[in-house]
Amino acid sequence: MTTRVLRTGCYGFCLALVSGCSEAPPTAAAPDPPIGVSAPKSEPDCLVDITHQAGLAFIHQVPAEHNFSMPDILGSGAAAFDANLDGRLDLYLVNSRGANRLYLQRADGRLEDTTSSSGAGDLGYGMGSTLGDIDNDGDLDLYVTNLGQDVLLRNNGDGTFEDVSAAWGINIEDWSVSSGFFDYDQDGWLDLYVVKYVDYDPSKRCASISGRPDYCGPTAFPPVADLLLRNHAGQRFENVSNQFGFADKPRAGLGLAIADFNNNDRLDLLVANDGEENQLWLHTAEGFSELGVAFGVAVNQLGRTEAGMGVVLADLNGDLELDLLLTHLENESNTLYLNRNGTGLEDRSGGSGLAMASLPWTGFGVDALDLDLDGDLEIAIANGKVRFTNLGRTGAADGDEPRTSSSASQPQDTSERYAEPNLIFDNLGQGKFEKLACARTFTDRRRTSRGLLAADYDGDGDADLLITNNQGPAELWENVSPRGNWLSVRAIDPGLGRDAIGAIVRVHTNESSQVRPISHVRSYLMAGEATALFGLGTNQLADSVEIHWPGGDWESFGVHRSNQTLVLEKGRGAR
Repeated sequence: MTTRVLRTGCYGFCLALVSGCSEAPPTAAAPDPPIGVSAPKSEPDCLVDITHQAGLAFIHQVPAEHNFSMPDILGSGAAAFDANLDGRLDLYLVNSRGANRLYLQRADGRLEDTTSSSGAGDLGYGMGSTLGDIDNDGDLDLYVTNLGQDVLLRNNGDGTFEDVSAAWGINIEDWSVSSGFFDYDQDGWLDLYVVKYVDYDPSKRCASISGRPDYCGPTAFPPVADLLLRNHAGQRFENVSNQFGFADKPRAGLGLAIADFNNNDRLDLLVANDGEENQLWLHTAEGFSELGVAFGVAVNQLGRTEAGMGVVLADLNGDLELDLLLTHLENESNTLYLNRNGTGLEDRSGGSGLAMASLPWTGFGVDALDLDLDGDLEIAIANGKVRFTNLGRTGAADGDEPRTSSSASQPQDTSERYAEPNLIFDNLGQGKFEKLACARTFTDRRRTSRGLLAADYDGDGDADLLITNNQGPAELWENVSPRGNWLSVRAIDPGLGRDAIGAIVRVHTNESSQVRPISHVRSYLMAGEATALFGLGTNQLADSVEIHWPGGDWESFGVHRSNQTLVLEKGRGAR
């Protein structure tokens, strides 16, 4: 196992757990709970803020003249990937005023801002980004969603990018949020799905019921339909949304997950909508059908719509099926949907330990990571308000949906008024979670957080955390938990020359089996490398690695030693 310069040491993993919040029913107002029960001083943190040490100096900005403009409160996202093919993880940060920033990681682990020479510094009103190899040349290209014209940046393979939006037929305006690449027609080229939000009118202002100026909610504007773009042989994109019914069902979408939810070897689309029924576009030979209600994911177990923001796709109860966790507005629980063997999704939030603890907060970014590499996935959640509530308490009059107003006051600094603590939950097994005390420095800090991405920034085999904060600094947190052994897997289709997006990887040891999806789509407005990271605990060997390739083939790759990254190619194993 390689130790990088930024490694600050290995510490005793804290097993003390934060107490749960009030047992009030989901419809009741809940006061702010304690951030957490402090662990003994002898037990150090399992996450350490290395933002300054790493040289990350990004601050999200919004236009100075905006007064409670709705888009100002919802951004922004980022991407973590190897932009220049040197084997190190680089960072792309999306801005809403001024250029997006590209930071390349040097050999010493520090980040260098190369925006001015990279061609990646888009000046649009940025929301988020996604990754995908659009031309099958082996490097990752960037798609940036904006309020206004979206941008497609083709990677030259050396950390520089070319804006190919016009040449590739990208003429997407309005308000785009999440997006993701996947090969829906199985022709070998990555297609693109773009989640749209609302038809925003900047002249409209909103206020809370008490008359206090505040950001508008989604009901103040009509929703906009999502888009599906087909990749024509790595040359251009064609808008095929009308062919599959997407244009007929507009919703105020924010989050996105792409997976084969019904086990028919075709990739489906889950869209988390803000205050409207979530959509599950199941893919068949005839096309896409919206079956969110029938599949059990449109509403929660009480039949209520929620304000869907972020989405994590992971096996959260250890049954080798991919589940979903959606983050929501304060006074709504974050909702855990467990997969019923491809026949549907079931809201099992109530007994999970995740619902009650989330009621006081507004969740956005969410990701699953195995902090101590014991084989169980922890859950990290980025929180931050979108509306003002009295003294930070939920259920107050000022927390109600803002109403339309003719005027608003000066721009607001979100650093205090909308700031909330982020959360990390320890996985107790079988879909049960409790707050994790050893992350107390991470969870004690209050920001208006939006994007959250787990990624192995320092290349030591465990997942670190990147956080983006609305109108605040991006943060990089190093995982310093003592941990078990690990295995990192890339699934490559050599016939395409790229990651096999949509594949499923299973790793088996003599103690357990685990599953991970191969996808760039993550969290809320975030994107990461399509690498599957497994914690093996005390096991020094993986008995076998299995890959379910897009299209249906399973392939086994035999025994492998732990603490290494495997690059497994289709056709090189045993079927």
